[in-house]
Amino acid sequence: MVNSNGTLGNKFRPGFFSIVYASIISAHLIISIGDERNLFDLILIREYFNSLAYIGAAAFVVVFYVSWIDSNLNLFYDWKEKFLERLFYQIVLALILPAFLVYVLTAFVHYLLGTGIRESGFLVIKFPVTLLLLVVLNLLLIISYLVNSLLEDDGQEHIKPFVWVHKSGRNIPISHEEIAYIFHKDQYNYLRTFSGQDFMISHTLDDMHHKLPATEFFRANRQMIINISACSHYETIEFGKLRLEIRPDFESAIIVSQKRARDFKKWAGKP
Repeated sequence: MVNSNGTLGNKFRPGFFSIVYASIISAHLIISIGDERNLFDLILIREYFNSLAYIGAAAFVVVFYVSWIDSNLNLFYDWKEKFLERLFYQIVLALILPAFLVYVLTAFVHYLLGTGIRESGFLVIKFPVTLLLLVVLNLLLIISYLVNSLLEDDGQEHIKPFVWVHKSGRNIPISHEEIAYIFHKDQYNYLRTFSGQDFMISHTLDDMHHKLPATEFFRANRQMIINISACSHYETIEFGKLRLEIRPDFESAIIVSQKRARDFKKWAGKP
Protein backbone atom coordinates (compact mmCIF):
# COMPACT_ATOMS: atom_id res chain seq x y z
CA MET A 1 0.00 0.00 0.00
CA VAL A 2 1.03 3.58 -0.56
CA ASN A 3 0.03 6.99 0.69
CA SER A 4 0.51 10.30 -1.07
CA ASN A 5 3.75 10.99 0.77
CA GLY A 6 5.45 7.67 0.03
CA THR A 7 5.07 3.96 -0.01
CA LEU A 8 3.87 1.96 2.93
CA GLY A 9 6.80 -0.35 2.41
CA ASN A 10 9.28 2.51 2.80
CA LYS A 11 7.25 4.07 5.59
CA PHE A 12 7.55 1.03 7.80
CA ARG A 13 11.03 0.03 6.75
CA PRO A 14 13.18 -0.29 9.92
CA GLY A 15 15.34 2.73 10.68
CA PHE A 16 19.12 2.75 10.91
CA PHE A 17 19.29 2.40 14.69
CA SER A 18 16.66 -0.36 14.70
CA ILE A 19 18.84 -2.31 12.26
CA VAL A 20 21.91 -1.67 14.43
CA TYR A 21 20.12 -2.91 17.58
CA ALA A 22 18.81 -5.98 15.76
CA SER A 23 22.30 -6.70 14.41
CA ILE A 24 23.95 -6.48 17.85
CA ILE A 25 21.31 -8.71 19.47
CA SER A 26 21.56 -11.24 16.64
CA ALA A 27 25.35 -11.25 16.84
CA HIS A 28 25.26 -11.84 20.59
CA LEU A 29 22.80 -14.72 20.22
CA ILE A 30 24.93 -16.36 17.54
CA ILE A 31 28.08 -15.98 19.67
CA SER A 32 26.51 -17.18 22.92
CA ILE A 33 24.72 -20.24 21.50
CA GLY A 34 26.57 -23.31 22.69
CA ASP A 35 28.69 -21.27 25.12
CA GLU A 36 28.03 -22.06 28.77
CA ARG A 37 29.34 -18.70 29.93
CA ASN A 38 26.81 -15.96 30.75
CA LEU A 39 26.86 -12.39 29.45
CA PHE A 40 28.88 -11.04 32.41
CA ASP A 41 31.59 -13.62 31.78
CA LEU A 42 31.65 -12.92 28.04
CA ILE A 43 32.03 -9.13 28.34
CA LEU A 44 35.24 -9.67 30.29
CA ILE A 45 36.80 -11.43 27.31
CA ARG A 46 38.39 -9.37 24.55
CA GLU A 47 37.67 -12.00 21.89
CA TYR A 48 33.94 -11.60 22.58
CA PHE A 49 33.99 -7.99 21.44
CA ASN A 50 36.09 -8.87 18.40
CA SER A 51 33.54 -11.52 17.43
CA LEU A 52 30.69 -9.14 18.22
CA ALA A 53 32.17 -6.51 15.92
CA TYR A 54 32.75 -8.91 13.02
CA ILE A 55 29.49 -10.83 13.33
CA GLY A 56 27.56 -7.65 14.13
CA ALA A 57 28.81 -6.04 10.92
CA ALA A 58 27.81 -9.12 8.94
CA ALA A 59 24.42 -9.17 10.67
CA PHE A 60 23.90 -5.48 9.84
CA VAL A 61 24.45 -6.20 6.14
CA VAL A 62 21.98 -9.08 6.24
CA VAL A 63 19.28 -7.25 8.24
CA PHE A 64 19.61 -4.17 6.03
CA TYR A 65 19.36 -6.33 2.91
CA VAL A 66 16.27 -8.21 4.14
CA SER A 67 14.49 -4.98 5.16
CA TRP A 68 15.36 -3.41 1.78
CA ILE A 69 14.09 -6.43 -0.15
CA ASP A 70 10.89 -6.54 1.94
CA SER A 71 10.30 -2.83 1.35
CA ASN A 72 10.61 -3.22 -2.42
CA LEU A 73 8.44 -6.33 -2.50
CA ASN A 74 5.73 -4.28 -0.77
CA LEU A 75 5.66 -2.02 -3.82
CA PHE A 76 5.06 -4.66 -6.46
CA TYR A 77 3.79 -7.80 -4.71
CA ASP A 78 1.13 -6.86 -2.21
CA TRP A 79 0.26 -9.68 0.19
CA LYS A 80 -3.48 -9.32 -0.44
CA GLU A 81 -3.34 -9.05 -4.21
CA LYS A 82 -0.46 -11.41 -5.09
CA PHE A 83 -0.13 -13.72 -2.11
CA LEU A 84 1.50 -16.72 -3.85
CA GLU A 85 3.93 -14.61 -5.87
CA ARG A 86 4.80 -12.56 -2.81
CA LEU A 87 5.32 -15.69 -0.70
CA PHE A 88 7.65 -17.15 -3.33
CA TYR A 89 9.78 -14.02 -3.63
CA GLN A 90 9.78 -13.49 0.13
CA ILE A 91 11.15 -16.99 0.70
CA VAL A 92 13.72 -16.86 -2.12
CA LEU A 93 14.92 -13.25 -1.81
CA ALA A 94 14.40 -12.53 1.89
CA LEU A 95 15.17 -15.94 3.39
CA ILE A 96 17.16 -18.33 1.17
CA LEU A 97 19.42 -15.71 -0.43
CA PRO A 98 20.29 -13.95 2.85
CA ALA A 99 20.93 -17.37 4.44
CA PHE A 100 23.51 -17.98 1.73
CA LEU A 101 24.86 -14.48 2.34
CA VAL A 102 25.18 -15.31 6.05
CA TYR A 103 27.21 -18.40 5.20
CA VAL A 104 29.56 -16.44 2.94
CA LEU A 105 30.01 -13.57 5.41
CA THR A 106 30.51 -15.95 8.33
CA ALA A 107 33.12 -17.90 6.39
CA PHE A 108 34.90 -14.60 5.72
CA VAL A 109 34.70 -13.62 9.40
CA HIS A 110 36.19 -16.95 10.46
CA TYR A 111 38.93 -16.44 7.91
CA LEU A 112 39.76 -13.08 9.49
CA LEU A 113 39.75 -14.68 12.93
CA GLY A 114 42.06 -17.40 11.69
CA THR A 115 39.61 -20.28 12.16
CA GLY A 116 37.77 -22.53 9.71
CA ILE A 117 33.99 -22.35 9.51
CA ARG A 118 33.64 -26.14 9.52
CA GLU A 119 35.88 -26.61 12.53
CA SER A 120 34.03 -23.90 14.45
CA GLY A 121 30.79 -25.89 14.59
CA PHE A 122 28.87 -23.01 13.03
CA LEU A 123 27.09 -25.18 10.48
CA VAL A 124 25.88 -27.63 13.12
CA ILE A 125 24.79 -25.30 15.92
CA LYS A 126 24.82 -21.62 14.99
CA PHE A 127 23.68 -21.73 11.38
CA PRO A 128 20.27 -23.25 12.30
CA VAL A 129 19.89 -20.48 14.89
CA THR A 130 20.75 -17.94 12.19
CA LEU A 131 18.04 -19.41 9.93
CA LEU A 132 15.56 -19.12 12.81
CA LEU A 133 16.52 -15.46 13.30
CA LEU A 134 15.95 -14.82 9.59
CA VAL A 135 12.52 -16.42 9.81
CA VAL A 136 11.68 -14.27 12.85
CA LEU A 137 12.91 -11.14 11.05
CA ASN A 138 10.72 -11.91 8.03
CA LEU A 139 7.70 -12.55 10.24
CA LEU A 140 8.23 -9.27 12.10
CA LEU A 141 8.44 -7.33 8.83
CA ILE A 142 5.32 -9.01 7.47
CA ILE A 143 3.34 -8.46 10.68
CA SER A 144 4.50 -4.84 10.85
CA TYR A 145 3.37 -4.27 7.27
CA LEU A 146 -0.04 -5.82 7.83
CA VAL A 147 -0.61 -3.98 11.11
CA ASN A 148 0.45 -0.69 9.56
CA SER A 149 -1.83 -1.25 6.57
CA LEU A 150 -4.75 -1.75 8.97
CA LEU A 151 -3.87 1.46 10.78
CA GLU A 152 -3.73 3.26 7.44
CA ASP A 153 -7.22 2.04 6.63
CA ASP A 154 -9.23 4.71 8.45
CA GLY A 155 -12.34 4.45 6.26
CA GLN A 156 -13.68 7.22 4.07
CA GLU A 157 -13.50 10.03 6.62
CA HIS A 158 -10.16 11.54 5.53
CA ILE A 159 -10.30 11.02 1.78
CA LYS A 160 -8.48 13.74 -0.13
CA PRO A 161 -10.09 15.07 -3.33
CA PHE A 162 -7.04 14.19 -5.41
CA VAL A 163 -4.41 11.51 -5.96
CA TRP A 164 -0.70 12.18 -6.41
CA VAL A 165 0.89 10.60 -9.48
CA HIS A 166 4.42 10.74 -10.84
CA LYS A 167 5.59 11.45 -14.36
CA SER A 168 8.99 12.53 -15.68
CA GLY A 169 10.22 13.28 -12.18
CA ARG A 170 7.22 15.49 -11.37
CA ASN A 171 4.55 14.99 -8.72
CA ILE A 172 1.13 15.75 -10.19
CA PRO A 173 -2.22 15.93 -8.35
CA ILE A 174 -5.09 14.29 -10.26
CA SER A 175 -8.56 15.14 -8.98
CA HIS A 176 -11.13 12.37 -8.55
CA GLU A 177 -13.25 13.90 -11.32
CA GLU A 178 -10.39 13.38 -13.79
CA ILE A 179 -9.90 9.68 -12.97
CA ALA A 180 -11.73 7.34 -15.34
CA TYR A 181 -10.31 4.11 -13.94
CA ILE A 182 -7.29 2.52 -12.33
CA PHE A 183 -5.96 -0.76 -13.65
CA HIS A 184 -3.26 -3.37 -13.18
CA LYS A 185 -1.21 -4.47 -16.17
CA ASP A 186 2.13 -6.27 -16.57
CA GLN A 187 2.87 -6.18 -12.82
CA TYR A 188 2.32 -2.41 -12.58
CA ASN A 189 -0.63 -0.17 -11.65
CA TYR A 190 -1.83 2.69 -13.82
CA LEU A 191 -4.30 5.55 -13.55
CA ARG A 192 -6.10 6.60 -16.75
CA THR A 193 -7.85 9.96 -16.97
CA PHE A 194 -10.94 10.79 -19.02
CA SER A 195 -8.63 12.60 -21.45
CA GLY A 196 -6.86 9.28 -22.11
CA GLN A 197 -3.61 10.03 -20.26
CA ASP A 198 -1.95 7.16 -18.40
CA PHE A 199 0.12 7.58 -15.25
CA MET A 200 2.04 4.78 -13.54
CA ILE A 201 1.34 4.70 -9.81
CA SER A 202 3.03 2.84 -6.96
CA HIS A 203 -0.25 2.54 -5.05
CA THR A 204 -1.80 -0.91 -4.85
CA LEU A 205 -5.40 -1.30 -5.97
CA ASP A 206 -6.35 -2.18 -2.37
CA ASP A 207 -4.93 1.13 -1.18
CA MET A 208 -6.61 3.08 -3.98
CA HIS A 209 -9.91 1.37 -3.16
CA HIS A 210 -9.75 2.92 0.31
CA LYS A 211 -8.46 6.31 -0.87
CA LEU A 212 -11.26 6.92 -3.36
CA PRO A 213 -14.88 7.73 -2.39
CA ALA A 214 -17.00 4.57 -2.47
CA THR A 215 -19.97 6.49 -3.88
CA GLU A 216 -18.05 7.22 -7.10
CA PHE A 217 -15.59 4.35 -7.51
CA PHE A 218 -16.13 0.59 -7.64
CA ARG A 219 -13.66 -2.31 -7.51
CA ALA A 220 -14.89 -4.19 -10.58
CA ASN A 221 -12.35 -7.00 -10.21
CA ARG A 222 -8.81 -7.63 -9.01
CA GLN A 223 -7.38 -5.63 -11.91
CA MET A 224 -9.73 -2.66 -12.16
CA ILE A 225 -11.31 0.20 -10.20
CA ILE A 226 -13.75 2.31 -12.22
CA ASN A 227 -15.42 5.68 -11.85
CA ILE A 228 -19.20 5.51 -12.23
CA SER A 229 -18.91 8.28 -14.82
CA ALA A 230 -16.61 6.07 -16.90
CA CYS A 231 -19.23 3.31 -17.25
CA SER A 232 -21.22 3.91 -20.45
CA HIS A 233 -23.31 0.74 -20.05
CA TYR A 234 -23.23 -2.86 -18.89
CA GLU A 235 -24.86 -6.14 -19.83
CA THR A 236 -25.48 -9.45 -18.10
CA ILE A 237 -23.61 -12.40 -19.56
CA GLU A 238 -23.27 -16.09 -18.65
CA PHE A 239 -23.49 -17.26 -15.05
CA GLY A 240 -24.76 -13.88 -13.86
CA LYS A 241 -21.54 -12.03 -14.67
CA LEU A 242 -21.51 -8.48 -16.01
CA ARG A 243 -19.62 -7.03 -18.95
CA LEU A 244 -18.90 -3.32 -18.61
CA GLU A 245 -18.29 -0.85 -21.39
CA ILE A 246 -16.16 2.04 -20.17
CA ARG A 247 -14.63 5.21 -21.55
CA PRO A 248 -11.95 5.81 -22.56
CA ASP A 249 -11.87 2.40 -24.22
CA PHE A 250 -9.91 -0.28 -22.44
CA GLU A 251 -7.80 -2.92 -24.19
CA SER A 252 -9.88 -5.86 -22.94
CA ALA A 253 -13.39 -6.60 -21.73
CA ILE A 254 -14.20 -5.56 -18.16
CA ILE A 255 -15.88 -8.51 -16.45
CA VAL A 256 -17.57 -8.30 -13.05
CA SER A 257 -17.90 -11.70 -11.39
CA GLN A 258 -21.25 -13.12 -10.30
CA LYS A 259 -20.22 -12.53 -6.70
CA ARG A 260 -19.52 -8.83 -7.33
CA ALA A 261 -22.40 -8.29 -9.77
CA ARG A 262 -24.99 -7.76 -7.02
CA ASP A 263 -22.73 -5.26 -5.26
CA PHE A 264 -22.17 -3.44 -8.54
CA LYS A 265 -25.89 -3.08 -9.23
CA LYS A 266 -26.49 -1.90 -5.69
CA TRP A 267 -23.61 0.58 -5.99
CA ALA A 268 -24.92 1.83 -9.35
CA GLY A 269 -28.42 2.21 -7.94
CA LYS A 270 -29.95 -0.42 -10.20
CA PRO A 271 -32.52 -3.00 -8.98
